[in-house]
Amino acid sequence: MNVCPIWGTPATVEGQSDQRVTSSRAGGDYRIFGTARAMLENWSAGDKAKLTTWLVDQRRFGEGCPKISSDVLRTAQNAAPLRFSEKKRRLFLWISARGMKAHDDIAYAGVVKPHVTETLDQLAAWMECEDNKEVGAMMSLFVSDGLFENRSSGRVRLTSQGFDYLETIEAGGAVTDQAFVAMWFTQELDSVYKKAIAPAIIDAGYRPLRIDQKETINKIDDEIIAEIRSSRFIVADFTCGIFDHSEKKRGEARGGVYFEAGFAMGLRMPVVWTVRSDCVDFLHFDTQQFAHIVWSDPEDLRERLTNRIRAVIGQGPTKPDRLG
Repeated sequence: MNVCPIWGTPATVEGQSDQRVTSSRAGGDYRIFGTARAMLENWSAGDKAKLTTWLVDQRRFGEGCPKISSDVLRTAQNAAPLRFSEKKRRLFLWISARGMKAHDDIAYAGVVKPHVTETLDQLAAWMECEDNKEVGAMMSLFVSDGLFENRSSGRVRLTSQGFDYLETIEAGGAVTDQAFVAMWFTQELDSVYKKAIAPAIIDAGYRPLRIDQKETINKIDDEIIAEIRSSRFIVADFTCGIFDHSEKKRGEARGGVYFEAGFAMGLRMPVVWTVRSDCVDFLHFDTQQFAHIVWSDPEDLRERLTNRIRAVIGQGPTKPDRLG
């Protein structure tokens, strides 16, 4: 029987050295290379859970079959474990993705059937649980908090309070069509904004805002914070300047972009990450785990950014008005 290289659970595996795996315990599809498989042999359950979180997030941001390399493993292993509040939020993101209704149950234990096993695996994957016991304990806590009611052994249903919490999770940013753009303000990237980023946001049904193009008499830092708070989501491009230093290429990180993306994340606002291909190696290690759109030209970026926004946030309310 084929097994998931991460968890050792039943899975569909195609290929030899470069394998494509479909594993419910890992949350879905992924690709993994031989070197990475060997590195996983002595991993703890906690590290495997953090890697699964990375996989789930890659798929959430539009990568249908993320690739696990040795670099990805190091990134996942160095990540901090999820806090309890984040595990709860991710459970409700899972519920939201399935469009659950008031009459729908979540069956995660009890009678062993394929759909129950798959649900249990999915819950473990999305909540960064190390084993099935942790899933059961988490669900019991959520019942105690009034978010679910017990239907029978191993079956729960959302309560009114649970649906209220679900609405706060789905809301994300402000209820608006504005999308805040954080990027390096340089002539080098002006054409990228005009030909790719702004048109992509408009194609997806939203209205782009770049702070340097807004007339204001207020302090710019206050204006940035106010506009991020007033946005539905943020597009953050981490393309940076590259220079030679002691015969080695260095990237000049744009601190403002990191600040603005971090501030948006603190507000639980969706962030769409992009970076030019020659700047990937200069991304800060704190953000490398996020699913960046790695682009090489404006045409490629425009199409992929439009698709990513529609996948993560949904089609916006504004009628598209093609630019350029």
